[in-house]
Amino acid sequence: MLAREGCVPVSVVAVAAAGVAVVWSPLLSVPGFLLLLVVVRVFWECEPQIPAIPFAVLSPVDGRVVSVDLSVDPWLQREAIAICLKPAFPGVTCLRSPTEGKAMDFFTNLGATDAPPNSPTAYVMWVQTDELEDVSTCVATYRYSRYRGSFAPGERIGQGSRSGFVFFSSLVTVYMPPGTLVRVETGAKVRIGTSVIATLVRQSG
Repeated sequence: MLAREGCVPVSVVAVAAAGVAVVWSPLLSVPGFLLLLVVVRVFWECEPQIPAIPFAVLSPVDGRVVSVDLSVDPWLQREAIAICLKPAFPGVTCLRSPTEGKAMDFFTNLGATDAPPNSPTAYVMWVQTDELEDVSTCVATYRYSRYRGSFAPGERIGQGSRSGFVFFSSLVTVYMPPGTLVRVETGAKVRIGTSVIATLVRQSG
């Protein structure tokens, strides 16, 4: 189905293409209708078949794994395993929660430490599971972008459920507790809300 964020862009392109066909000629409107197909494809959103796997961490976007490292989560100030994902071009996509739990907080930071030089803004969703494991998802964007969250701090969010929509994302990083079992390798392709990228390991005590 068409994402609600795409209704305005699709409508604008459709009206413009139809206007060219009426005012000038159907032949001149062909590029406009081809562009319409592209815009519809960009904003098309499929409902994923969320796997019922306990403690699984799902990919928040369609894309490719660019790195897997033991790092530091700059948002929660902790050691963490970081899986970096490159969203599928052009980075216009909905986001889905990697895990189930309570939405603890939402951060926005200009000049984010893990954002590329041409990406001035990062948006972060922090979710805490029922086992008190913290998973934060950082979305770095290009200069001209926009983010819409689908949750508020304090709300419960389901595994693989829609958590937001981003225009022109450049990098998505999922931070998880040390000891988390990584299920993907660098270069692997992942599917939104379907691919298991890691498994949380409940810490004793």
